[in-house]
Amino acid sequence: MPVTTGALGWIAWYSRFLRSSLLEILPLNYLKSARARGLPERRVIFRHALSNAMIPIVTLIALDLPYIFTGAVLIETIFAWPGLGLLTVEAIQARDYPVVQGCVLVIAVSYVVANLLTDLAHAWAQPRIRVQQRNEWKHASDTQSQAKRAYRCLDARRARDRVAARGV
Repeated sequence: MPVTTGALGWIAWYSRFLRSSLLEILPLNYLKSARARGLPERRVIFRHALSNAMIPIVTLIALDLPYIFTGAVLIETIFAWPGLGLLTVEAIQARDYPVVQGCVLVIAVSYVVANLLTDLAHAWAQPRIRVQQRNEWKHASDTQSQAKRAYRCLDARRARDRVAARGV
């Protein structure tokens, strides 16, 4: 009952968002070419379209994790379900500060781990993201070396102009 209570609202929200994301992706050219190659519609949707549509969903889940954990605290308190949320509430009421600090630390670490898993899920869902990041890193190093060369040329011009201005 508590899990169902906490999950129903989120499931409805994510399913609506996934539907709208799929509706944006389905008319794209790469899916038309997959259909033209003779792939079954089920494979086109589940293999090609869903992987692209899941990227915003994964991001939303990561952004909604604080609200999900907060809802878990509320649900555990209401249903007297033993868990980290109920432990936190009872520790706050009893002014047991070390337990409160431990609970907050566990929750904070879980947020960091969840964001790491979100980044890994993005890379898994779209291998193109990994290639794009590598190209951006390469481009950034190329841009930095170009900027260094430009500054050297600018310094050489300024030095030449100073010498010419002194009449030497």
